[in-house]
Amino acid sequence: MRRSPEEDWSRATRRADATAPLARSRLPSSPLSAPPKSALKPSTAAFRRSREGQRSRRASTGDFHHGLLGGLLLATSSACILPSPSYDEYDDGSAGSSSSAPAQTSESAASEASTSGSSGDELTTSGAGSTSTSSTSSTSSTSSTSTGEPTTGGDDAYPVHSCAELQAYLLENDQPVSSGVYTIHLPSSETAVEVYCDLELAGGGWLLAGRSVAFKDSDSFGWRSATGELADDALPYSLNLQQNPFPFDQLLIGTWSEGKEWGENVYRYGVPPDLLTHENDLVPTTFFEAVKGYCAPVTGPAMLDYIGATAKTRAFFLRETTEIDGANYGLLHDMLWTYYTDDCPLGGMLAQQQGMIMVR
Repeated sequence: MRRSPEEDWSRATRRADATAPLARSRLPSSPLSAPPKSALKPSTAAFRRSREGQRSRRASTGDFHHGLLGGLLLATSSACILPSPSYDEYDDGSAGSSSSAPAQTSESAASEASTSGSSGDELTTSGAGSTSTSSTSSTSSTSSTSTGEPTTGGDDAYPVHSCAELQAYLLENDQPVSSGVYTIHLPSSETAVEVYCDLELAGGGWLLAGRSVAFKDSDSFGWRSATGELADDALPYSLNLQQNPFPFDQLLIGTWSEGKEWGENVYRYGVPPDLLTHENDLVPTTFFEAVKGYCAPVTGPAMLDYIGATAKTRAFFLRETTEIDGANYGLLHDMLWTYYTDDCPLGGMLAQQQGMIMVR
């Protein structure tokens, strides 16, 4: 009869107790002698106490880290934020203590200005052919007496409003009368403007409005365009008579030979005084005169019969009819274009030549 495992275990235990006390430790562990699983688990109360302790430690640790991080962020933000000045800070100095520094600076500047003004130092302004001297302790100034050379603006401007008035002024004051660059005033605003005046051809008093240069490009050129510099004859030039409204009712158009010297063929025309208002239409020229050259048609070159279209920004526009199309005729930035080359009665011998327009 087979014994059960419990009986085998009991018999072995009794034999071991009888032979050696230490033999019990050498015997294999029996599943029946292992402690129950419930003994390995903590009690519910102990488990809760342990979890609560963990939460408490985590909470205290998190509070510490959060507090440390918050302190660092606060310190950093406080160091990075700059105070914004008040709008009243730069007023008249009556709004708060922050205005004291600007007020002191202004007082210091005023003190320095008064000191320099009382020293009587002279300021000298010189240009090519003109020199003006004024004292900082007085409001008087010496007018420029240059003759045809470039002058500086401001106090050096002649007290005139056109090249014709300039010519009369020079004659009245016994000053040399010669063509060149002068500074005069606009009739409407008294603004000083540097212009080129021809004081010799066809009675003088002519103001340069535009001048072409071969093989040079220009983004804008015409009655309403400001292009180039008077001192630079290597580039096209136009004054912009819309912005600088010098009145005129006559014009000279023709070729130039060198610099701003007239060339072989030059013509004088009468034009309406309100020419610049004819932005998109053409009006007839009022009279004609061959001023210089061998080409002298009785009624003038046909391609110069009508003038206008002043809104164009690529030409001082003239042509033989009142039709305005996409083509440009007259004085362009790089040449005179009257279409008929080597032709006197139609093109005035101007086509593909370098030219100028002056007004009076």
